[in-house]
Amino acid sequence: MAATWLFRVFDAFNVRGNGWVLVPGVPRDNPGVAVGDRVELRGGGPARTAVVRGIGFFNKQGGDADTMPLLIEMDPTDRPLILGAEVWKIDEGAKA
Repeated sequence: MAATWLFRVFDAFNVRGNGWVLVPGVPRDNPGVAVGDRVELRGGGPARTAVVRGIGFFNKQGGDADTMPLLIEMDPTDRPLILGAEVWKIDEGAKA
């Protein structure tokens, strides 16, 4: 499977029952990822797979107009090791 680098996680918020919000997120103009895509978090321990459940949207008048945070769902764990991890989109149809 081929993978495409998206961003490095600066901060993360657990939205109980909905998943994790990862920031800074993906570029607004060309996110490179869509709801339902699989991503992998690499770094700080074993790689962890997740599914994109939402892509944030901010009004360009406020906040960071260049990026949008990702909402991901991954298996529950006591120590998610998310901060500083790299987020990679998993291209399931391609060969590595």
